[in-house]
Amino acid sequence: MDVDAAFKGSWNNFIERNLDGQVPTDKGAPAGNYEVLIKFIVNENGTVSNIEPITNEGYGMEEEVVRILKKSLSGTLLSITTTKKG
Repeated sequence: MDVDAAFKGSWNNFIERNLDGQVPTDKGAPAGNYEVLIKFIVNENGTVSNIEPITNEGYGMEEEVVRILKKSLSGTLLSITTTKKG
């Protein structure tokens, strides 16, 4: 059984309104492009748990992403669609 989870609303708008892109700069990160990877579990009822960074770029980057994920994914904000594969 495959299960797809989807954010209710506009994910891009949420990120633009809530992610503080100044965090790394304020903490001394050199100019450049960084990639932050996060893992989490979507439970059967649509709640999210075990939000953890995979990367360690530093300068508060992972903490900022975890902060907004906890804010955005709190409660039951994910819709779950279940499909059976033959």
